[in-house]
Amino acid sequence: MENFKKVKEYIEEKIQFPEKSFEKLYNAGIDAYKKQDYEKALEYFKLAVEHEDVKSQVFYNIALTYQCIKDYDRAIAIYNKFLELNPNDYDGLYNLGLAYYLKENYQKAIEIFERCVKIRKDEDGLKALILSYLSIEEIQKALNFAQTILETELNGCDLYFMMAKIFENKNSFNKDFTYVDIAIKMYSKIIEKTPNYYQAYLAISICYAKKGEYTKSVEFCKKAVEKNPDSYEANNQMGLVYYCNEEIEQAVNYYEKALKLKPNGDYKVYSNLAYAYEKNGQNGDAIRIFSQLLDKFPDFPAKDEIKNHLRILKN
Repeated sequence: MENFKKVKEYIEEKIQFPEKSFEKLYNAGIDAYKKQDYEKALEYFKLAVEHEDVKSQVFYNIALTYQCIKDYDRAIAIYNKFLELNPNDYDGLYNLGLAYYLKENYQKAIEIFERCVKIRKDEDGLKALILSYLSIEEIQKALNFAQTILETELNGCDLYFMMAKIFENKNSFNKDFTYVDIAIKMYSKIIEKTPNYYQAYLAISICYAKKGEYTKSVEFCKKAVEKNPDSYEANNQMGLVYYCNEEIEQAVNYYEKALKLKPNGDYKVYSNLAYAYEKNGQNGDAIRIFSQLLDKFPDFPAKDEIKNHLRILKN
């Protein structure tokens, strides 16, 4: 039976690729890759490599396929072969750097990502370089590089903001807010350069909320709302901060505004507003919003918990 299956596949391949042109083999590999049939993709790509009309792109795809099956050593070897033929190919360099990063060879990853960003200041490459620096605690190098981007690039504020987010989101243990404090300083630099950049005020508010410093969080969130009164994110954050600070009426006001700004938004604002109503003694409003939450987002994570809670409220 197994032999019959192999013969059948051989005949089908002969019919499909009678001339075995490079393009047909290469495209068959791409189709298999898209279906996540990586073993079959490698078979086709390797046949394409042997073709007299071989094109260098096939090496990139072989390396990418090895990377998908976590064979990073082979991926690195093939990426290097591809880059010998295309030394300034951004995607090849980026994925080579990523393979080194996934092997936790951060020094080599940094070397490759630095080459990437010289070619193009792409967000993925910049993010990868910052993460690589931070993986070996090269904080000052990361900050110096980010500062250069802020000062020299036309979209420097946006790129710098993205890099500040990396610091903000870096895991902290034992309430160590070192990276969050660095992020606050970075966001503040954006405000110095572009005072109307409301996302920076909002980000600082979130940072202070993470630290439990709700007075400062409110201060910066108010500035974000002043700069952009119609921001769903800013109004939702203001509601959250006031709720955490036990100022429930204020929380309700901002959650209500956030919901009006984005009635088809995510489930969190419905949940937050409903709990705020309940805590404020407005059980009828809480039941209404909890019910809307279940209707609009039937598959949200805590649906069973909310159903039980709603039952208790109604009784």
